[in-house]
Amino acid sequence: MLIRYGFVLPYATVLFLDIASSTERTIALGDAAWRNLLNAYYSIIRKELARFRGKETNTAGDGLLATFDGPARAIRCAIAISRGVKQLGIDVRAGVHTGECEIMGHNVGGIAVNIGARIMSNAKPGSVLSLGNGEGSCGGLRHRVHGHGKPCVERRSWRVEAFRRAILIEINTPQT
Repeated sequence: MLIRYGFVLPYATVLFLDIASSTERTIALGDAAWRNLLNAYYSIIRKELARFRGKETNTAGDGLLATFDGPARAIRCAIAISRGVKQLGIDVRAGVHTGECEIMGHNVGGIAVNIGARIMSNAKPGSVLSLGNGEGSCGGLRHRVHGHGKPCVERRSWRVEAFRRAILIEINTPQT
């Protein structure tokens, strides 16, 4: 934990999830069937969060924010969720990021959370996207690393510098 301006700022890994093409799916299914799908979706998510020691901090519609004590658990959880929800006929997009978070009641906020949300918004359906330093932070997790092509995080002075020093890790999660 870091202390800044008299506040404790925990260093945490955030996981963002949402269902790919959820608006189209909601329209096609109708409200009652969509609600049943979401109940099954959140059941799978909560089972995997418990398994990987993640903490659900916020939900909105089909979107979820959870925190973890490190990136390896968050990425493994996201992969398990992605594989688990395929049985429901859906794909999720997942974004993982580690950094300082502000405690906001039972929720978290701050720049790490904002970056995590931007990373998730750039993930392809059925994949986990993480801003990483390339090696060492994922505790032996095997993954395919490649450049992502376009920056998904912009903040005037440090956008380019951030992407010179870091790479995006994309993990495709095919059904096994």
